[in-house]
Amino acid sequence: MKEEQAYGNVVKTLVEELDLRDHVHFTGYRRDALDIMAAANAVLHTSRYEGLPNVVPESAFAARPIVCYAVSGATEVIRQGETGFIVDQGDVEAAARCPFSLASDPEAAMRMGLSARGALSDEYRESTMIRDKIAFYDEVLRPRLSSKKVVIEDDVWIGGHAMILPGVAIGRGSIVSAASVVTRDTPPLSVPCGNPARVLRQRGAEPARKTGSFS
Repeated sequence: MKEEQAYGNVVKTLVEELDLRDHVHFTGYRRDALDIMAAANAVLHTSRYEGLPNVVPESAFAARPIVCYAVSGATEVIRQGETGFIVDQGDVEAAARCPFSLASDPEAAMRMGLSARGALSDEYRESTMIRDKIAFYDEVLRPRLSSKKVVIEDDVWIGGHAMILPGVAIGRGSIVSAASVVTRDTPPLSVPCGNPARVLRQRGAEPARKTGSFS
């Protein structure tokens, strides 16, 4: 999307200004993300708003410790100082310090990564999580599905695994973040994110209005 491309350009410019070209790599879309994780000393994840970030159990499957902001769900998987580190949201110094400490002690990082993989139960595997989530919403929502519709207005982007509950209207020009669960109407040009989703911010110019509905 254009906004993601614009943000990517900002980050690339910053890397150039800080002369970090030999240390920061922009790989683009990859099908071997788990292999890349396995080649690292640690995984750093600094998303501020998530349910359970998929990258957390993925890094554990790759036997790598993860450093993560304190987002919902992460504390259920990460054992502080044993399988990874959780730092306060926005604490950039702590988020940078932990990976460097792990890189300076590869053996400790390996022990922590193996502990992460050993501690990970089947309930956090992607297939299990998707199956359980679908079963839960199917049980809760099935009685409502026949009577209420979801309304998606024009120029709306919906991320993968996102869920919009019956009776909810998504305003034109909105971007629904991946894996979000939208439980209430969202205004035009909004960016809802999370579970339950909340509007993080508003976008720019308003597109032409055109509405549609889905059963």
